[in-house]
Amino acid sequence: MATIEQIHAAALIRFYRLLRLGDISGVLGKWQHLLESFSHLAQSPEFRSLLVRVENSGDFEKRAEAHEIAAAQGEMPECVAKVLVEVADEAFYNSDLSVISKILEAFQSLNCCENPRRLLVEMLEGHIANSCNQAQDDIQRVWKRAQIDPLKEATQKAITHIDKFCEPLLLQLLLQMPPANVHDRDRLKGPLIQLLNYCSKVYDACHEYLLAEFILEKASVLARGTPMLAMLNNRLDSIRPKAAKRKPLQGVSIIPRKCKPP
Repeated sequence: MATIEQIHAAALIRFYRLLRLGDISGVLGKWQHLLESFSHLAQSPEFRSLLVRVENSGDFEKRAEAHEIAAAQGEMPECVAKVLVEVADEAFYNSDLSVISKILEAFQSLNCCENPRRLLVEMLEGHIANSCNQAQDDIQRVWKRAQIDPLKEATQKAITHIDKFCEPLLLQLLLQMPPANVHDRDRLKGPLIQLLNYCSKVYDACHEYLLAEFILEKASVLARGTPMLAMLNNRLDSIRPKAAKRKPLQGVSIIPRKCKPP
C-alpha cells in the first residue's frame, strides 16, 4: 500500500504532466481525478502530520504555526482548481460549452472547490453580461444605417449565439445558485432578457411580427419571477394583434424613419 509521501509525490507528478500537455480541455477527466487526489490529501490527518514533521525538521528562520500548516493543506485543491478557472475563461471566448460544463461539474462534485466554483460562476456571469451588451451595441450600430437585411443578419447572429451558447450556459449557472437566491438569479438573467427584448424590437421595426412575438415569448420564459416580466407581457400584448395578421415588410430595403433604434 502506498505511503502518504508516495501519494503526494504521485499527485505532484500528475499535476506537472497535465500542465505540460498544454491542451487541458481534452483531458478534463484526468484533472478531476487529480482534484480528488488533492482533496484527499487536504483532509488527511496523516498528511497533516507529514507536513508538521517536515516543518519541524527544516532549517527555517520562522516556523509555520499549526493553523498556518492546516490552512496551506486545505488550500491545495483550490490551487489546482484555479488552473481550470483559466481554462473555462478561454473556453467561453471559444464558445466551448462542453469544456465549461465539465469544469462546473467537477467543481460541484468536490466540497473543497467551493471558492474556485464561486469565482468561476462570477466570472462567467460577467462574461455573459459583456457578451450581451456587445451584441446589442453591434445591432444598434447596424440599425442606425436603417438597412433591413444587414440589421436582420446582425440580429439573427445574436439570436443564434443565445440559443447555442449563452442560454444553455445561463441555465447551468442557475443550477449553481440556490433557488432562494432570487436577487442573484435575477441579476444573472437580466442581460440576456434585455438582449432578447432588444432583438424583438428589431423584428417589430422590420414588421416581422411573428418573429418579434416568438423572441418576446422566449424572453418571458426567462423573466418569470423577475420585475422585467410585466414589461415583456405588455409588449407581447401589443405585438400579438400584429402577429396575427402576419404581414412582414416586403419589397422594402430601408426601415421607415419612425422605426429608429431605441
